[in-house]
Amino acid sequence: MSSSYASIGLHIDLTSSQLTAYAGEVLLKEALKYHDKRDFWYAAVNDNIDYQRVESEISHQIKIFKDIFHKAPDHLDGHNHIQISNQQVYDLIQKINASECGNVPLRTPYENRALHACQQNLRDLGNDAKLSQLVHDMRSVQSADIVLYEKAYERLAAPKCAYKFIGTLYGHVRTRKYLFRLIKQLAHTYDTYELMVHPGMNLRTDQKNPFSSSQRFGELLNILIVVWSVRIASLFRKTSVRFVKF
Repeated sequence: MSSSYASIGLHIDLTSSQLTAYAGEVLLKEALKYHDKRDFWYAAVNDNIDYQRVESEISHQIKIFKDIFHKAPDHLDGHNHIQISNQQVYDLIQKINASECGNVPLRTPYENRALHACQQNLRDLGNDAKLSQLVHDMRSVQSADIVLYEKAYERLAAPKCAYKFIGTLYGHVRTRKYLFRLIKQLAHTYDTYELMVHPGMNLRTDQKNPFSSSQRFGELLNILIVVWSVRIASLFRKTSVRFVKF
């Protein structure tokens, strides 16, 4: 990306309670079960989506983007990774992408479970976990979303992305020690990785929910400290690491 050009993409939202053309619940062919992002994902893994309304909502979001930026998005992705929620949603987004955006890149994140800190939780979930159960556990089991996204991605009959995705979603990365170890590990590979960090946000949640605003803010602070630290800067100089975007 040159200094004279900024790549601006559209983050397609199908999980919020109020979207641009519809209330979120009308995209589903079933009653709300959770009143959060899990409702869309639960409907998607069980193929209970109103795809005609989904298509209309996505097209409306693209129209708003074009009205604001006077151009099509440079790339597309989905809030809560909805673009990989099932094959029909993925194909529908690509169909709209071709007709309205000119086939811009569609980000397809692959959660690399081997590089996450919560290895015991991931092993405990096992390889036989049902998608609907993983959706149910997204707000309570720390690693359920990692396994869900990984399984959803793997079942897509679609071109895979050229890079690996590492999300610090919902408090999975809480220590600087882990971040140092992770970045040192990545520094000695020739793959391209996307490291995503959630900033703090105001989640209305109870005390039993492990995914709090303070933990998310702590993650953001940790990554800033680690990435700009003298130790990591020295490591980058000695290896092949290059920032693609920051």
